Amino acid sequence: MNKKILLFLLFSGFNIFAQSIYTPLENGVYLFLERMAVAKVIYLHNEVKPWTRSEIRNLLSTLESKKAQLSGFEQKQLEMYRDEFEDRDSFLNIAPVRYSDSKFILSGIIRSDISYRQFGDINSLKRSIGISFYGSYDKWFNAYIDFSDAGETGDFVDDSRAISPDRYYDFFDVDNGIEYSDIIGGVVLDMGWGNFAITKDYHQWGNGREGNLILSDKVASYPAISLTLKPVEWFRFYYMHGWLNSGVIDSSSVRTINSSQISSPQSYEFISKYIAVNMATVTINRMIDISVGNSIVYWGDLRPEMFVPFMFFKYLDRDTGKGVFNDGNGQVFLDLSLYYPKNYNFYATIFFDVLSTKALLGDLQHAKWLGVTFGAKRVGLFGYPVDLFLEYTRISPWVYEHKDDATTYKHLDATLGHWIGQNADHLNLRVNYYPKNNILVSLYSRFVRKGGLLDIYYAYNGDVDESFLYGENYTETRFGVKVIYDILPYFSLEAEGAMSDISDELPGRVKDFYLGNNTYISIGASFGIR
Repeated sequence: MNKKILLFLLFSGFNIFAQSIYTPLENGVYLFLERMAVAKVIYLHNEVKPWTRSEIRNLLSTLESKKAQLSGFEQKQLEMYRDEFEDRDSFLNIAPVRYSDSKFILSGIIRSDISYRQFGDINSLKRSIGISFYGSYDKWFNAYIDFSDAGETGDFVDDSRAISPDRYYDFFDVDNGIEYSDIIGGVVLDMGWGNFAITKDYHQWGNGREGNLILSDKVASYPAISLTLKPVEWFRFYYMHGWLNSGVIDSSSVRTINSSQISSPQSYEFISKYIAVNMATVTINRMIDISVGNSIVYWGDLRPEMFVPFMFFKYLDRDTGKGVFNDGNGQVFLDLSLYYPKNYNFYATIFFDVLSTKALLGDLQHAKWLGVTFGAKRVGLFGYPVDLFLEYTRISPWVYEHKDDATTYKHLDATLGHWIGQNADHLNLRVNYYPKNNILVSLYSRFVRKGGLLDIYYAYNGDVDESFLYGENYTETRFGVKVIYDILPYFSLEAEGAMSDISDELPGRVKDFYLGNNTYISIGASFGIR
């Protein structure tokens, strides 16, 4: 064999064959393939992300066979993404980076980004550097890891991200800023008609362009085992069991460390916290996707029944005794998506945090906690590469919360679902325009309202008006434009400008520098991040 493994991974070329390795949610290929699905050129499964590189390659191959149906602009986009996801020659292939043969591939790339941001009169510098690499054997065994070390310095630094779509991490305070790490990875076993995976990654469940009610990538990644089954085109099944961070100290674990070298002399553990979730999707005539699922957040010992993928998790506690330590926090959800007429997509998600038939017929308000999202997409507006997105989300008071603080629908104190959280609504209008195949200009407007955040005690025991947007109100109006320019494969420039007007009657909920009328400017560059 005349090839050899190069010891130092610096840059990588493109895939030699398709791997069942999850593609980062930031990759522009998702938006491109969704456009093609709305235009009725291809059919895809949009209810759960991320997708594997193998799935994406198959969709791109289908588009290649229907190339005559694409505009010149779309054909150029297809060529760009096929270069990335298939075996295409590229100037990056000359870099001393990868090993490959008929069955095995090992490849990696250094990734980094830097951006300057200014909000009103204050500014900050954001940077990250890391490495991403993957390996695959005979297509059925796949492994990947993506690690970066990041930091933000300056006066415009938000370590709470309380009402923001930006991801929340476990931040470390440093001089004049914060630092954090972002690491994802996993092992994926591909069965052809499905896969089994052990990962630490981000998840999006349910349709939504500006946030996801069921599971979103607002929270930091967490370890999970998952099963995806796609035995036929019209049926899919998804299951995941995840390990979460409760942030609740187990008092029995507290101990004192007798060392003069330790600045914090106490050691402790957090109470173990888990989530089990599944969802089944049925497709009718490649036009309507109907998804139904349920989930439970529980703590304490691992429960064997939570590892049965097809279980109705929400009602398992009726067999264990209400109020005991393994009384979990269950949810039920429904997701719908309609691809009709051509160039249109309408979708909706309903998330029931607490639900009972008796409550729905009666007046027990605390048993009607739910969130809803309604959205619409229109692609190819007026025959041009212009797409229109409209989305509205409304979340009732107390959704994602629970009477037991160890079983809230959260990880690291950030909601697993939509980033606006409980007692809030959000309206977003976005227009995407592609002046060239590698340039995206996105115009957007955002309107957010959020009410009070009383302790969950009052929902069950207090005499509190639980009407929508009760209490101290937060309001946000924002208009902006964002431009992404993919100059070369794996090298992009990004710029954004916005005007915002924010007010909040609850002191300390968001950073003071957000309040009032302000302008926002950001410019940055990234390499190796797709």
